[in-house]
Amino acid sequence: MDGWKFVPVMCTHEMDVQGSMPLCIRVLMHVNSEISQKDIRHIYHSEAVKLRPDLQQ
Repeated sequence: MDGWKFVPVMCTHEMDVQGSMPLCIRVLMHVNSEISQKDIRHIYHSEAVKLRPDLQQ
C-alpha cells in the first residue's frame, strides 16, 4: 500500500490459517510524532516477530 511501507497493519477478524500464531493479542496505537515513519521502531515480542519480520531491526 503506497505510503504504508513502515506501518504495521492489522485486521479486525483473524482468518483461521493452519500454522498461524495462536492466542495472539495485537495492540495498535496511534501517535502523533515529528519522527519519520522509517525511523520509528516497532516492537514485536517473542514469537510475534514472525508477524512482521521486515520491521525488525
